[in-house]
Formats: sequence, structure tokens, C-alpha cells
Amino acid sequence: MTGGVYAQIAIALLVIMVLALTPVRRGTMIVWPVSSTPAKPWLDHLSGVTLLGVGKLPGSLIIIGDRNALWPVAIAHRALLLPAVPALCSAAQPSREEL
Repeated sequence: MTGGVYAQIAIALLVIMVLALTPVRRGTMIVWPVSSTPAKPWLDHLSGVTLLGVGKLPGSLIIIGDRNALWPVAIAHRALLLPAVPALCSAAQPSREEL
């Protein structure tokens, strides 16, 4: 195989990974801060966001919201938006005080 074929395979795999890690446009998703700043304070100031619980990733929260509205705010606060797949979601729901 030539280098061009490897490049095409790499691009195809990258596209598949991006699609797999992109949350739905509107619905349940995970907010995962990649810095030490917690996500809850800035999420509390957004309208249209419903907090459902805590995710399995450190500092992550499970929310319902609009991806397009959340992207710029999440990037500004150094957080990722991920699809709410069962492997990343917590089984136990915390009390309001724990959130």
C-alpha cells in the first residue's frame, strides 16, 4: 500500500471518531471540564440547561441542553461536550446538595 492509502484510512478513522464523540444537537450529553474549574457554576447561569446528575469522568455532569448553544461556552470554560453513553454515565443519582 502507498502512503496515500494510509492517509485515506487515517482520515476515515478520524471522521468516525469525531462523529462517535459528538453529542446530539439537542438532548442528553456530558459536560467534562478538562481544567480544574468545575462546570456547575457556569452551567447554572445558562438558560435551557437541565442538570441530571454526575458522570463517571472526573468532574463531569450529565445535562440536557442544546449542543450548538453550549459549544462556545464550554470551549471558553475549557470543557468538552460528549454524548451521554451508558459507559460514561453514573448509575447512582446524587442529591441536589452533591451537585
